[in-house]
Amino acid sequence: MATNDQQPMQIRDDPEQGNEGPTENFHELHSMFRTSVEFMDRLLVQISARVPTTSSAAHAFSQSDEILQKDGEILDLKTELVSAGKKIEDGSSKIRELEAQLHTLQDANKKLKASEGKLRKVILGSKEVYQTLDSDMVQLFGLLYQALQVVAHSRIFNYNAPTDSSVIPTESESANFSRAWTCKNKTARRFMVQEQLSYWIHVHVLSVDTFGLGQMLMTNSRCPLNYYESKLQDLEAFLRNEAVSDEALTDWRLATMACTQQVQAPPGVETSLSNFICATLKPALKTGCADGQVQSLRKDVARMCRVAYELRLLMRRSKDDYWCDVYSRGTRVELDDVDIHAVEHGSEPSALVAYTLFGALSKHAKHRGEEPVVLEKARVVVQGIIT
Repeated sequence: MATNDQQPMQIRDDPEQGNEGPTENFHELHSMFRTSVEFMDRLLVQISARVPTTSSAAHAFSQSDEILQKDGEILDLKTELVSAGKKIEDGSSKIRELEAQLHTLQDANKKLKASEGKLRKVILGSKEVYQTLDSDMVQLFGLLYQALQVVAHSRIFNYNAPTDSSVIPTESESANFSRAWTCKNKTARRFMVQEQLSYWIHVHVLSVDTFGLGQMLMTNSRCPLNYYESKLQDLEAFLRNEAVSDEALTDWRLATMACTQQVQAPPGVETSLSNFICATLKPALKTGCADGQVQSLRKDVARMCRVAYELRLLMRRSKDDYWCDVYSRGTRVELDDVDIHAVEHGSEPSALVAYTLFGALSKHAKHRGEEPVVLEKARVVVQGIIT
């Protein structure tokens, strides 16, 4: 610095040189002071040029704080980024683990479905359970009608028996067949026999929710098959009343019937229905009939009952709903919806049923969303319009 070049101020008091006096000393001191002041001014100027102002320094310090803050935020973001990357890596590992579990479960599910399909085939026997053809149903329905006609046209019936006009028939002819037979003429008796056979088949077979165990309705009351048949019917009625879905109820019925189908009733045993029919028809038979004729009638009735049970079992083993309808006397029908075989008491047919010779066969594929259809019209005798 310049101060290092300056010589220290000395006040001389040398006798040999002598004193120059107070004035000279003052001027010398004043000159030295001015020199020092100028030097200090120059030094301050230099310092001012190098050192920022207070506002500039404050701004610099503010920027420094902001930079430090941003550096901290960047460091935090880097830390979060590392943490997120770790989470993504962990998540990817978890996803791969879950995907492996999913593939394992899918493979297990495929195996279970395959096992279920095999088990279903074993239980249900075959896919035909769900694919009953309408043509098969109509054909068996026609065989039942033929079997009924064989019984109704048997020569053992005494259609020419005397008529007792004093006998008043009851409202329900099926409740007292003998009384109704007595007051009918020959033509009406033929109609009545067919109607009674159709009615009995409908009530005791075609409208029964059978499972096939009691299909022979054996007369031996101690036979367990009838007991199990009755309990299965009660269980189905209970499930239906409990609002079990149609699909679940149908699957249960089909699986149960596939099992009961493997239980065979002893062959050659008379059914209680055929015994009931033969006993009820006895008043309409000719007197003094040979035993062979009676046995022939019993066989025809038994065959009719067996065909009816086969038809009913075919209905029950289908996923589609099949049913039969019979019309009581006086029921109003659309003439185009029935097959009119005769007109009672008149030439012009009315819309009122006199006799149902054979019921109608209908189908409803509810599970496929189809509308009910009539496969076979009912064969009826309608009342005539008396003018």
